[in-house]
Amino acid sequence: MIAHISIWSKNVEALKNFYTTYFECQLQELYFHKTMLFKSYFLTFPSGAKLELVPSAENVEKNAINTERGFSQVSISVGSKTKLYKLYSALLSSETPMIRRPVKADSGYYELVVLDPEQNRVAITN
Repeated sequence: MIAHISIWSKNVEALKNFYTTYFECQLQELYFHKTMLFKSYFLTFPSGAKLELVPSAENVEKNAINTERGFSQVSISVGSKTKLYKLYSALLSSETPMIRRPVKADSGYYELVVLDPEQNRVAITN
């Protein structure tokens, strides 16, 4: 199941206002990512889908790709920490490019970030 989609933005406030005004999104508290040192907004659509608005930043991560604007990553929940680590082992065996090995994120979720074959970021959470 897709947990949320993140978008890099040059103007987070404008995007936040657009989505909350026209799509009835509920604004969550401002999220501060202590590890990567940025603040972002999570918006929840009436359907329950979530969108994260991330400020554009160069070198947010050592291996970050396309941090100017557009999609940042797709986040997929696998349902449990056990499933996340099982998938991690399979991805390691396949030599899938790793951006971040499994770590406990500031949000409390365990997260693994890889690149898909088109170099798109995929965050995998429990």
